[in-house]
Amino acid sequence: MSSILVVDDNAAMRDTVRAWLAASGHQILEAGDGREALALLEGAQVDAVVTDLRMPGLDGLQLLERLRDGEAPPVLIVMTAHGGVEDAVKAMRAGAEDFLVKPFPLEELELKLQRALGRRLAAGRQRSLEADAKPRELLGAAPPLLKSLQAIEKAAAARSTVLLTGESGTGKELAARALHQHSPQKDGPFVSVHCASLAPGVLESELFGHEKGAFTGAVGRRAGRFELAQGGTLFLDEVSEIPLETQVKLLRVLQEREFERVGGVKTLKADFRLVAASNRDLQQMVGQGRFREDLYYRLSVVRIQLPALRERLEDLPLLAEHFGRRACAEQGKAWPGLDQACLAGLRAHRWSGNVRELQNLMEQAVVFNDGEPLCPQPAGGAWAGGASAPSLEPGGLEATLDRVESELIVQALKAALGVQAQAAQRLGLSRSALQYKVRKHGLERHCRGGEDA
Repeated sequence: MSSILVVDDNAAMRDTVRAWLAASGHQILEAGDGREALALLEGAQVDAVVTDLRMPGLDGLQLLERLRDGEAPPVLIVMTAHGGVEDAVKAMRAGAEDFLVKPFPLEELELKLQRALGRRLAAGRQRSLEADAKPRELLGAAPPLLKSLQAIEKAAAARSTVLLTGESGTGKELAARALHQHSPQKDGPFVSVHCASLAPGVLESELFGHEKGAFTGAVGRRAGRFELAQGGTLFLDEVSEIPLETQVKLLRVLQEREFERVGGVKTLKADFRLVAASNRDLQQMVGQGRFREDLYYRLSVVRIQLPALRERLEDLPLLAEHFGRRACAEQGKAWPGLDQACLAGLRAHRWSGNVRELQNLMEQAVVFNDGEPLCPQPAGGAWAGGASAPSLEPGGLEATLDRVESELIVQALKAALGVQAQAAQRLGLSRSALQYKVRKHGLERHCRGGEDA
């Protein structure tokens, strides 16, 4: 739990607040005025300070002003018997995060503390994640992801063209940014182009730029993405959607490292590192005559596959918490935690939208959350809390958990066509653990041939 300093010149009030918060598991320090509080804080660090506003000597406002300017200030909450809008405004300007008027229910104080501490924790966690060398959503320790991250680290130091492959929503743009951030070109620009979102004629102008009068509407010279990316990294997302006639021109840029603007005659040098991405099979498209073979080999000098979320289900709890905490921080909500029964259910989901789908799901769950542990449901239904939790069986909690576990196993087995090894992967279990649970719940009829081959 948290460490909290209670500051009040009224000893009886301090005792009451201390007893209540200590009963909730918090570690409590006490001070009779602002000067005593500052002296205590010289030798101790606390998560929150709950202080009276009007005290002799150094009052609450002066204490808040001293603490807010310190390094990593604690959560600051004011309580006073002299309530009013004016005092509230002064307290907030002095750094207070919340305000209580005496007398107040002690439950209200604890709730305000929980919310403020939750927001602080979420913000701190977010800053920590943003400072991490890895991009935020490329979090995890599953072997398939670690293999991709190791490849990114090795490829980043080179200038070779990189082709990122993987299903939609697996984080290919984040991987491209990681390649740039750890490359010799990291101080240069990172320029991104989503090729599927631009019409063929527009795409060529976006890439190469154009001269004034090159076509109707070209009222002036415009630098293209090739020029804007000079000295940095150019990321071509959904490169499979580039038309064949533009593929020829892109191939020339990669081979000769030079190009001309549309409607121009001046040859410009191409000094950038190219990273391309596709969620389609480019080799198959080559065989169909829809993608140039020579361009494919130019793009895939280094090829890195991003794993689907269903291939790294052991990362699901970490990712769900990460996206949930981030959404809470953005919406000013305290982190309510995850409903573990619902989290187990997420492992059986197919995740066709991968990490992007999980991020969207957690954001929706936070929007509809009412303070209960988050219970995200991919298939729809009630969101984010106890209202969506399983109903209690007559046999109590143990019987309810057994029923939920049995239902989730059946769902995973059906999705895996009865193959236990695949179902175990979906559930984040070892094969032997799943086999034990299948026998425990009498679910052999749902397995292929009763057992895996």
